Amino acid sequence: MRAPRLARHLALCGALTLSGAFGLAGCGAGFDPLSLPVRDTRVDASELRFDVLWRTKVGGFSESSFRPSEPGGVAVSDDGTALLVSTHVGRLYALNIGNGSVRWTQDTGGWIAGPAAVSGDLAVVSGADGVLRAFSVHDGEPRWTLETGMVLYGRPIISGGRVYVTGSAESLIVADLNHGREVWRFNHRRVADLEIRGGGTPLITDDAVYVGFADGSLFKLALDGSLVWASDITGGERRLRDADEQPLVVDDTVYAVSHSGGLSAVDDRNGRVRWTLSETGLHRPVLLESGILMTTASDGRVIWLSRETGERIAQLTLNARGLSRPFGWAGYVLTHNSANGLHVLDENRPFIHANFDPGGGIDGPVAFEDNRVYALTNRGQVYALALWRR
Repeated sequence: MRAPRLARHLALCGALTLSGAFGLAGCGAGFDPLSLPVRDTRVDASELRFDVLWRTKVGGFSESSFRPSEPGGVAVSDDGTALLVSTHVGRLYALNIGNGSVRWTQDTGGWIAGPAAVSGDLAVVSGADGVLRAFSVHDGEPRWTLETGMVLYGRPIISGGRVYVTGSAESLIVADLNHGREVWRFNHRRVADLEIRGGGTPLITDDAVYVGFADGSLFKLALDGSLVWASDITGGERRLRDADEQPLVVDDTVYAVSHSGGLSAVDDRNGRVRWTLSETGLHRPVLLESGILMTTASDGRVIWLSRETGERIAQLTLNARGLSRPFGWAGYVLTHNSANGLHVLDENRPFIHANFDPGGGIDGPVAFEDNRVYALTNRGQVYALALWRR
């Protein structure tokens, strides 16, 4: 087995472009994106490193598999003692978070769409067989099932005692968390000419539900399922415009992405599109402490942009195709990809602080707790990692 490589920014750097003005080769140059014009200054080597705390094999692909992909993922229990691991073969694991030992396993009978949603002693997973399932976090015993009548592509979201999940019939299903009874369902008329197989991830706030569908439509719903507004974030184009990623709401603006339509800022009051960054393969952005947005693209680009205008401030290009959405973590930004593993980025300058390559890459969502990150690799290895200063 190939040993994990602990490397810093040197291995991943491709090209660096600053606000379209000029380019700087490599990752040694940095800048403060809020104080343009940009100066060509040197950045000291980072003192960050990843340490492997433990790793556990949970099955799936063999070491010799060609380009395996594990779209499952991991989730931390509410009490912080267990790691729930979902795999593409339909098996759910609970690992002891301290050492990675297996507490229990459950076969769900079908492909699991992403990591479990966890609340108290319940872990809820959605399956390609159309069944929403809840298990006890403590011992893995089944608690309830809900037959939805459609393939469930999206990961479930728990909020306010309810479970929200999207399905292949362009529907949002809402169920009671404790008993698994369907509360209401929102059905969207399919109008996509061509779509990518996948499901949207809803966002639930104190008073609304935001969800996107395969034709690039974004909906704001009341908590009872009634329509507040609908918005087209595709510019009228209906091919490969899937709005599958979870929206982001900041003040009176909703930020949403569609696969080929780019990132759009939508007025939360009426659903009108304020601006669009027309780039292919963008992911849900993260709001940085500086007040600007950072997004990533599946071709390896990291983009800083103004949340008011959508103007590009800076761009970093990594040799990391299949890059995931960015996550704010421990004062940095974390992303991962299907070839090179985990990357820790600086918030305010195009600079990579640390990289962890487990071999085989990481496609499924990761989980965080304090300075630790947990990840399921495409070869079925679960890693617990800590980020430290040297």
